[in-house]
Amino acid sequence: MDIQNSEPDKQFDAYLRHPGCRDVLCYVHIWMPRGNRSDMRIDIFAQYGNDLKALMGRVCRLESETYETSKTFEFIGSGVYIKSVAMKNPGRRAGRARIQLLAISDVVIRNLPCDSNEKISYLNFPLSDISFAVQNECVVPDYRGQLLIEEEKGYVIPCPQYSGFFTIKKNADWVHHSKNEKSVYRFPVLLWKSDISVSQENVTVLEKLADDVALLISFAARHRVLVQGCDYSCAREKYQKLRNPLERNKSPVSEIPNNELIPLDSFENFMSAALECWNSFSEKIR
Repeated sequence: MDIQNSEPDKQFDAYLRHPGCRDVLCYVHIWMPRGNRSDMRIDIFAQYGNDLKALMGRVCRLESETYETSKTFEFIGSGVYIKSVAMKNPGRRAGRARIQLLAISDVVIRNLPCDSNEKISYLNFPLSDISFAVQNECVVPDYRGQLLIEEEKGYVIPCPQYSGFFTIKKNADWVHHSKNEKSVYRFPVLLWKSDISVSQENVTVLEKLADDVALLISFAARHRVLVQGCDYSCAREKYQKLRNPLERNKSPVSEIPNNELIPLDSFENFMSAALECWNSFSEKIR
């Protein structure tokens, strides 16, 4: 599916903000990444003027604006840099300028925001492309013509200091292109499981832990693997964070098959010992 010619996944009003400038009201279109190999596309339109020109060269935030009594959607882009501003007529919004972005450090999208005290029921960290240590899959058709995906048991990475463990799995992301057309994209993730409840305040700590695990997987696989963001859900909220969404974290080179440093039958033991050693180091030694 060509993202350039598809309908936006979301359209909303937003403000471009910087502490030393006046807020600029914008109209935003976003196209979500299709799997872990593609990037987010963001089109922004705003009234051209001195307020917009003042934001050039500054680190801004892009925050959604809604007039609903009970807000059900939130978009926050941090580390926003404007590359250029060009006059364009986007349909009925005549006289507005199109803003091209140079970079965004991360994007957070929330659906149905809720109480921060609610416990997380599902938490994973999407990874850049890797085949090493990702369980094999088998597609099995059933008698109704549907396809079922059977997976082998995923590799477990114990993290006793954090009272839980990661499992390397593959997630499926269904993308609807039209009423009768949809695609599924599968990508590796670090799925977090714990015997104790995970609160939203703990997510930042676990995100840092996921970065450490990804670094050690890179060492074992001889292939750089990077955390691309964070997804979690509570009883009434779905949260998604994407790092560098306009140019997502990807390995600069392709993975070489059968080039791993640590054999798969030793992988879990290696990760357990390596993490224990890693956690004993100071930040300077790391």
